[in-house]
Amino acid sequence: MTLPRSRTTHSIRRSPVHLTSAGLLLIAVAIALPFAFPYYSMLVLSFMPRSAIMQPVLHLWPAPWIWENYRRIFFGEWVLSVSIFRAVFNSFVLATGQTIPMLLLCSLLAFLFAKWDFPGRSILFGLSLATMFIPYQATLVAFYLLVSRLGWLDTFLPLWIPWWVPGFAIFFLRQYIRAAIPDDLIDSGLIDGAGLLRQYWSVVLPLIVPGLVVVGVLNFVNAWNDYIYSNLVFSNVRLYPSTLYLYSFQGSRIAVPEYGMMTAASILASLPIITIFLVFQRQIISGLTRGAIR
Repeated sequence: MTLPRSRTTHSIRRSPVHLTSAGLLLIAVAIALPFAFPYYSMLVLSFMPRSAIMQPVLHLWPAPWIWENYRRIFFGEWVLSVSIFRAVFNSFVLATGQTIPMLLLCSLLAFLFAKWDFPGRSILFGLSLATMFIPYQATLVAFYLLVSRLGWLDTFLPLWIPWWVPGFAIFFLRQYIRAAIPDDLIDSGLIDGAGLLRQYWSVVLPLIVPGLVVVGVLNFVNAWNDYIYSNLVFSNVRLYPSTLYLYSFQGSRIAVPEYGMMTAASILASLPIITIFLVFQRQIISGLTRGAIR
């Protein structure tokens, strides 16, 4: 007769699993702490006055605690006379207007390069890859001259239109489509009478959503963090993105850098990027691995 297993024996057998999970959690926390500490230190400094920040000691807690830094950037009590919310909104408009058209155009081009055979396909794809190897410093003068002659200064157009077909996005999505979408699926669509655009919209786009999320998040973060091209284009402070707004706290506009206000503005400017990563982290991991697994 088989005796029933006791709960004690069952818990003892499961204990190594729990210990292993706890050990992995401790290792993950130990690895994450060095990366999270600078952000925590920035948060502490944002609640301190400049006189206390300049002291040569490590601050683990605000002493004294003040709200003045946040109040001034909330209400635009600064040399730029605009609030941090205006700068964050400008960054959002800049990054969104660059990312959404880029995803549509690059995914369509990637579909053509991956699944359609037409004359000059290899040459055009090679030219798109060649743009990845041109350093951006070599294009700054030509970029500014072109933008100024088109009358696009102090607008978002020069930070949108030239970045709608980057070579990296075309290459990444082409490889993803080749790995994730079988040729038989495209052939069956052709037999059913679906044209190029119908296949792209109804078949390809739903199947490459993880890949689109990866490219979209990378491009959004890159556009959000842009400083050099924004500095060339914008002279109106009401159009400043968050990068130019943050630079005003240590640039030539003031004699002594306002580190407290700068850290407070940096935290608020980084919250949208952190939120986007937390929302799409599963899709990012899936997009980076799904093509290789298939």
